[in-house]
Amino acid sequence: LRRIERQPVVRSVAPTEAEEDAGNNNGDALIFAATLSANPRSLHVLWEEYERGIGGRRAAKLFTKDERDKVKHKYHRRKMVWDLISTLVRGGLTAQVAIDRIYDLYGRADSVTTIINKLKKDRRNGILFPLF
Repeated sequence: LRRIERQPVVRSVAPTEAEEDAGNNNGDALIFAATLSANPRSLHVLWEEYERGIGGRRAAKLFTKDERDKVKHKYHRRKMVWDLISTLVRGGLTAQVAIDRIYDLYGRADSVTTIINKLKKDRRNGILFPLF
């Protein structure tokens, strides 16, 4: 335990819901980590990460250029899905319906990674927003 105690590591704790709502005691806004989740399990979680942030993280749409550069590969791959959902939402659908349409097209049993790979393949073939 003494060795662990002496390690020069910064350990952060995600803020509670009350702290998120009220801010900290000084009245300053809380600073959230600008990272992306390791493995989102569904497109719904992926969209939540973009819009509001998950797990005490900041929303991906609010990332600065430097923050995007730190997670460049993940951000770039996920941005294709976020752009597709955003386009469908601007077209008059809700985010949930847009995600359901993506699942209908690419397969509900497929993982998020598989859907992203299929979307990349469609983009390379010149199909930007298939069947929408």
